[in-house]
Amino acid sequence: MSVETMTNYSTSSLTGSRLLAAYLGDIRIELTKITRTPAFFVPTLFFPAMFYVLFGVLMGGGDAQGALHTFVRMGVFGTMAPGLFGFGVSLAFEREYGQLIFKQALPTPPGSYLLARMLMAMLFASVIAVILIVLALTLTHAPLTPMAAVRVFFVEVLGVLPFCAIGLFVGALASGQAAQVAAVLQKAGEAVKAGDYLSAKTALQGVQERITRAMSALGPPAAQSSRRAR
Repeated sequence: MSVETMTNYSTSSLTGSRLLAAYLGDIRIELTKITRTPAFFVPTLFFPAMFYVLFGVLMGGGDAQGALHTFVRMGVFGTMAPGLFGFGVSLAFEREYGQLIFKQALPTPPGSYLLARMLMAMLFASVIAVILIVLALTLTHAPLTPMAAVRVFFVEVLGVLPFCAIGLFVGALASGQAAQVAAVLQKAGEAVKAGDYLSAKTALQGVQERITRAMSALGPPAAQSSRRAR
């Protein structure tokens, strides 16, 4: 009898309450595993809040509208890590170390492994969203209405699912180290493209100022050399 046949036979004999307990058990195991990895959950939960305080409060200059834009960008930034790292990278390491083969021999319901990981990512996204909403309303007094805060909360919680899909794709194909590098590059690229660290207008203004300074610094010597040539 194959492992798949044994698993199907064992899960088909479970009653409704035992099937629900099996799903909840996988969710509890996944959350326990993540919370016992402080190298993951500490930066995942607090980096968006730290960057919001840095860019929206300390460097914001009291601009409520700018703080609101920073709040939205940090919300997008906070939804990336639970899906890419908590879902994809850990999946790649477990697949590389053979833990998924061991899980196939367990009488777990179909899809419970992926469901537990998705719920874990959504839980982290919800905590990040609540932290950012509290900071936006208390520190910067951003023009955020209660209904808008609720909409932002659900958008961030559900917005983590596409990143879970990306993490699943990377974790199913790459090794642990390669998946980690791919997740870092993906997160950095999406953050820069979305303007999470700096808005596009601010970045273009900074580049324009540097080009203007460089041209003004090169202008007088270039003019003097042209006069000497004449």
